[in-house]
Amino acid sequence: MCGIAGICSAHEPLTGRDRLQAMADSLRHRGPDGEGFYRGRQDQAYVGFAHRRLAITDASDRHIQPFRYLNRFVIVHNGEIYNHGEIRQRLVQQGYVFSTSGDTEVIAAAYAAWGPDCLHEFDGMFAFAAWDEKTGTLFCARDRFGEKPFFYHWDDASRTLCFASEMKALWAAGIQKKIQPAMFLHYLTLGLTYHPGLPELSFYEGIFQLPAAHYFLWRPGMDGIQMTAYWDINKETITDIDKGEAIPAFRRLFEKGVSRRLECQRPMAALVSGGLDSTTLLAAARNLQGPRTGYPGSTGPSTASASRGVLDAGIEATDDVKNRPSRMISDSFSAVFPGYEKDESDAITSVNRHFNLTPHLTEPSGEALVASMETLAWHQEEPFSSASVWAQYTVYGYAKQQGYTVMMDGQGADELLAGYERYIPWGLRELEISARQEHRREPKGINPGFQGYGPEAFWENGFGFTWNYRRSISAKFPGFTTAFLESRARREHARHPYIDARFLDTYSGSGFIRKPIIRKLNDILYHDALQGPLQELLRYADRNAMAHGVEARLPFLFHELAEFLFSIPANLKLRDGWTKWILRESYRPSIPEEILYRKGKTGFEPPQKTWMSLPAVERSIQKARQKLVDAGMLKPAVLRKPVRPHSAYERHAYDWRTWVSAQFI
Repeated sequence: MCGIAGICSAHEPLTGRDRLQAMADSLRHRGPDGEGFYRGRQDQAYVGFAHRRLAITDASDRHIQPFRYLNRFVIVHNGEIYNHGEIRQRLVQQGYVFSTSGDTEVIAAAYAAWGPDCLHEFDGMFAFAAWDEKTGTLFCARDRFGEKPFFYHWDDASRTLCFASEMKALWAAGIQKKIQPAMFLHYLTLGLTYHPGLPELSFYEGIFQLPAAHYFLWRPGMDGIQMTAYWDINKETITDIDKGEAIPAFRRLFEKGVSRRLECQRPMAALVSGGLDSTTLLAAARNLQGPRTGYPGSTGPSTASASRGVLDAGIEATDDVKNRPSRMISDSFSAVFPGYEKDESDAITSVNRHFNLTPHLTEPSGEALVASMETLAWHQEEPFSSASVWAQYTVYGYAKQQGYTVMMDGQGADELLAGYERYIPWGLRELEISARQEHRREPKGINPGFQGYGPEAFWENGFGFTWNYRRSISAKFPGFTTAFLESRARREHARHPYIDARFLDTYSGSGFIRKPIIRKLNDILYHDALQGPLQELLRYADRNAMAHGVEARLPFLFHELAEFLFSIPANLKLRDGWTKWILRESYRPSIPEEILYRKGKTGFEPPQKTWMSLPAVERSIQKARQKLVDAGMLKPAVLRKPVRPHSAYERHAYDWRTWVSAQFI
């Protein structure tokens, strides 16, 4: 895990060492363990790379980047290739020789062997740039889900390409920091942190991001870059698989991903929220690792017996179970909010006791948020949706203080396994249609009891959603529903009570208001996992972890697992009144029952409304309002209105967005 930056230009002075040094210095937090530079030339192209290093796999000097391979390729890499050992073995058989044990050299060798097709071989989170000194070709790529960032700027006048892990490195190189007004307008009115149709856009003019699962090539003389998508998920083809086959298949893939991500030479801990995802991740890790011993006073059940319970249920041990990783997770980190109605302290305690983990609890506060808002915004670089970002930032900071460099996190499970309540109506509608087709009978209104998949079971388990004739009509006419939702969003956008009319009229276009057409459960899961919402959460996680020089590993985003989950029927995700059914059923013997059958869905939510009621926060928001009024974004009348506190996930979070936006203006 590192920070990378580079410049490719027809003008040698633009790739100067001082400029590269400034870019590296701005990324010091991403790589506190060292730095490296490269400058080269091919015909009329001049290339410079900068790298800041966070040593995870091997701390020796052999791994210093920029890394040269075969006296031809130069590479800078940010991230981890979890299966680099397997790829290395295949390349050795083809005659490639290695001088290190790390993954960067494997990327270089794989590119030398297979060209851009090497990306299909990688399981990992990555963003890298490889320069071929022989052909004068720059090859840049980003991982499938966009866990690792990659920003770039192309200057047509000077024919110069700059790239970096974070935009602050581009600004350090002298690229103008100029906001994109339309992005800020749509964030203020609708809370959008991305353009739904143009994933390459950032909040700043002239600065773009390489979309997830894409690569680009650049050669001297090219007008800009040549971008290509290399991976996608098939959401249309559903396999005929029953639960007896699906559960062991799910476990094999999940534990394969977990096993690879447990391989590490630095201290590793887990981020525990008290929810199902992080708990199941721990169960899988413990099944792979075996029981923890030598820690008296545990009140949890034996991990060995829990693992045996799964095996006795007819689930065979995978090769990853047989070859257990050596890294043991023995510590957890969590954010708690004593006295808050959504505090997860009891659930967190239950998980820590069950797995005999040493807990590390931190209590983020509103006062600390006020004091740190400028720093938080500097690391995030773009607006963020709620104070949960601050809580996550605090947890990663505390982990670093306690000496941990690598954290396991359950991010991504909800988007792949239908964990959010908003997914349930689409799943129910799909199940209803399937049931009626199977029984060859025509629909007669809503049948809440079809094959045991009715809405009542979910309501009884605490999941809140509407299921009425409007939902039925919406599901039957998805095009109409999309048009209605877009129309409603346009009204909300136009009726924001504080937006300046000239600002609205000037920047309200640009195609921001787009809703996906949803016909089935996989449609909305695909949208959320690959077209925006999950990428937003991954951006928060990357910046929050790397702000402290911490690497976050996300086993649910193993691409083979994701492809499998999109291929299984909806009734294996939503069943018996529970979301994420296959996850629950696969690890039912291994996790606490109070977590497994916990009612409803509780997100990672801090007491934002209480924090916004603090006098210091209200004063800060009033200053933010004045700043946006001066910038021509808000009406002066807003200065006479009282601040309205609101919760983290409230729809009309106008004052929170105002406070956040002002940090970037």
